[in-house]
Amino acid sequence: MDRKVKIFEYTVAKQDGRSYHCMAPYGESGIFVKYGINFEELETGPGHYTSAIIELIDGTVKNVPVETIKFIKD
Repeated sequence: MDRKVKIFEYTVAKQDGRSYHCMAPYGESGIFVKYGINFEELETGPGHYTSAIIELIDGTVKNVPVETIKFIKD
């Protein structure tokens, strides 16, 4: 069973001269493959976080933070 997902990305929106951090649609949807793990290099060493491995419509694969996906019900 394919599980379709919508991908979002962190962005900054401006309103009334102020900046707000928010999530905006990435513009592509894809198929959830499985959960994975990724890291970000910090001053004190690597910081690990859970990721989602997504296959996009064109066949490419993205490894994105798990909080940036939303499962789509058919």
